[in-house]
Amino acid sequence: MIIRIQKMLALFLLSLLSLALLAGMSACQSIHNSKTYPQTTELPDGLHTPDRVETSIGTFKFIDGAPLPETAELVYENLDRMR
Repeated sequence: MIIRIQKMLALFLLSLLSLALLAGMSACQSIHNSKTYPQTTELPDGLHTPDRVETSIGTFKFIDGAPLPETAELVYENLDRMR
């Protein structure tokens, strides 16, 4: 009888933990999807930074206008060679 109660309690706690985990994941997903701001201004097409720019020293790669580490390294290496 005690073993059966322990099994039922363990199953109940596991179910409760699973429910809490699913609720947390759902809340995180809804926060992630709600990235709209009331004062957001759309950027004109001419202001967007391309993902790739071909230059004489190599290809610069960007994510949302920020250079990737390999692009920054390429620029610093070129600066070192110019000095």
